[in-house]
Formats: sequence, structure tokens, C-alpha cells
Amino acid sequence: MARAVRFPAQERNPRLDRSLSALIAVRNAQSTLRAAVFEMLDVLPELTSRFELIVIDDCSTDATIEVADELAAVYPQLFAI
Repeated sequence: MARAVRFPAQERNPRLDRSLSALIAVRNAQSTLRAAVFEMLDVLPELTSRFELIVIDDCSTDATIEVADELAAVYPQLFAI
């Protein structure tokens, strides 16, 4: 029978002094990008206090990059490429 491996609470704590970069590749996501970014901005702080969210626009033909730039102007953890 397998035994459960127990780690000290400090090792299980995801808020250790670590940073996290999350990438979202998007194309023609003007209508869904805000919701995706807001979801990520809700979740990422639960994982670590030091994070960045990078939105990568893949040659969208709609206003995806404008939405990403608009969000990046408001949220310092967000970068639009």
C-alpha cells in the first residue's frame, strides 16, 4: 500500500518567494480577452504574489491588441505583445 508523502507546510505553500509568468496567446479574441484576463488576474495572486501576465497577439484582424493594451494600461502585471 502506498503511503502519503507529507511535506512541511512551508514546502506546500505556493506563496514562497517565487515568480510566475503566465502567457496567453490570442488571435481575434476581442470579445473574450477581458474575461480571460480577469480570470487569470483572480487566480494568479492565489499562486504567488510575484507574477506577470503576458498577452501575445497572433496577428489578429480585430481589436484584440487594442483591448490588451487598454488592460495593460490599468494592470501593471499585464504586458501586451
